[in-house]
Amino acid sequence: MFSIALGLSAANIILLAMAFTIGLSALDVESGAMTVYSTHIAIGIACGLMCALTHVAIFTYFMATSKWLQAAVDKGGMQHNDFVAPSLSRKIRVLASGLVAIGGTLAAMIGGAGCDPTVNILWPAEIHLALAISAIIINIIVALIELRLVSDQGKLIDKALILLNTLPTSQPSTAQMKSLVPLIFMLVFAGLGCRLDASTPLPNQVPSSTTAEQWLGIIEKRLEGTKSIVADLQLEKVEGIGVLDEKEIRKGRIVFATGPPAKFSIHLVQLLIDRRPQKQNQWYIFDGRWLVDRDDNEKIFTKREIVPPDKTASDPLADGDGPFFLPITARKDLILKHFDVSIISPNKKDPANSIHMRMTPKPTRRTEVKQIDVWYHSITCIPIRASTLDDGPNRQTVELSNVKLNEKVDLKILDVSVPKGKGWHKTVEPYPHH
Repeated sequence: MFSIALGLSAANIILLAMAFTIGLSALDVESGAMTVYSTHIAIGIACGLMCALTHVAIFTYFMATSKWLQAAVDKGGMQHNDFVAPSLSRKIRVLASGLVAIGGTLAAMIGGAGCDPTVNILWPAEIHLALAISAIIINIIVALIELRLVSDQGKLIDKALILLNTLPTSQPSTAQMKSLVPLIFMLVFAGLGCRLDASTPLPNQVPSSTTAEQWLGIIEKRLEGTKSIVADLQLEKVEGIGVLDEKEIRKGRIVFATGPPAKFSIHLVQLLIDRRPQKQNQWYIFDGRWLVDRDDNEKIFTKREIVPPDKTASDPLADGDGPFFLPITARKDLILKHFDVSIISPNKKDPANSIHMRMTPKPTRRTEVKQIDVWYHSITCIPIRASTLDDGPNRQTVELSNVKLNEKVDLKILDVSVPKGKGWHKTVEPYPHH
């Protein structure tokens, strides 16, 4: 689409420049209208039509692609703010820019009609000259804005297609899906309309017959291209299920860099007990070797080296050594080595567009955990909910929302250095712990 927009914009500006150049010699003070005057008027009318065509065509492209992105988000369960919101924002900017350009060109045409020497002259020709110069400048500026927005929209579509085409499918390929975008654009522009809804086929809908082992392979492959995950987090703990049923909920945010080595920062800011909120300022930070538990309110700092010197990479959230279990970087072979894995049929309580996978520890694995349930997003393959049940019986569930992928990670939040100042209770435990 960028080449089409570039061609239309170039043709529009060239036509405006031609009308302007011919217009400078269209009149002679003594003889009145010259023979080129009629040519100037014809090209001027063509300028108005070309200007409208250019900006309406580009706006229509954004109408079509915004519909496509909305359908992709609905079908694939991707984040609205990551795809639809920026597309709609660009569509509004293109509309506003196009209206300014069309308005400027129309004003120049009206200015020319008002100083036509073959009829009543309403104002001096200098007004038409000034409006014509303004129209050219405005159209150049708007063309640059529109081309930048078209380029950004194309990158957004590519990003959506990468997510949709990660999983194996018999549906159309990325190249085929990209080829549909100009077709959608042409249909809408022709006035035939284009309605994309949940019934519109999109790629990467994994067959329902896919086994748990196959899913683990799909998940591992998909996450190879994920560099970071940023999300809101809710951690729920229920102790003494069926007896005490003591529940507490913590809310915060997680920033996870996949590495290797994996690194993360978890900041819990609110604690709810019996629906009574309390402020928290607790951090769990892992820099690839050291795991820190830091409570800024109570000034308690604990730092443990959890990665052995002979090991180069670890993920405490996947290994069970962190504040909760969340297998972002867990490998297929290790999961199958330690767990029996099965797919659980979906129900109404599942997160939208998720695959529910149950992991039961094998008899050879010594652990207090009896069962692990993980809900993976069916497109991004990010674990958006994970729940562990132990012998207590106690249950711990972590759930992610507003997930963003491949955001730039601020290294400051991965700082595991011992805090300075008075009043801190500090514990540092090198590996191995005694």
